[in-house]
Amino acid sequence: MREHGPAFVRAREDGFSLIELLVVLVIISILMAAVLPSIRNARKAPDGPGLEVAASSLWRASMRYRADHRGTFPPTSALTGPSSQSSVTGASSQLKSTLKSPAGEPYLTKFPSMPTNSQVPVPVRTSSAGATGSPYLVYSSSGLTGRLEAYDANGKRRWCRAVSSVGTAQFENGGGGRIAC
Repeated sequence: MREHGPAFVRAREDGFSLIELLVVLVIISILMAAVLPSIRNARKAPDGPGLEVAASSLWRASMRYRADHRGTFPPTSALTGPSSQSSVTGASSQLKSTLKSPAGEPYLTKFPSMPTNSQVPVPVRTSSAGATGSPYLVYSSSGLTGRLEAYDANGKRRWCRAVSSVGTAQFENGGGGRIAC
């Protein structure tokens, strides 16, 4: 009488076989590969739209300044100075005194705030600094040429606008347009 059955059938031992463990590991790694990119993008999302709105409002203000001042962009200090303030209120009051129309009206009444903290002004720099841990803007102007870029906390450029230099007569006739960033 046989106690263990036929020779080709083995008794199952407690635990998992090596093949079963490998299959489970492969399935888990495939799922992780599919999920991780979306998690990374979701973490970056809060900087993106708010930062683009801040950059866009400063760009529109500088373009209105340009229209009123015969094609000349605001000086770099007009935007970098207010951004160095410790609060949005301080930055807004400094911006109103430096960036205004010939009639004395401010082009922008409130300095843009950080997407994650509405009390802190968005930092505006004169050159890109790579990954800084928080979003920032880069503004540069040279008379009739202006450029504004928005960078996220990882140092990746998210938004850019630039206008080429034109002569005063060409500007008055509608000349001068956007250039590639």
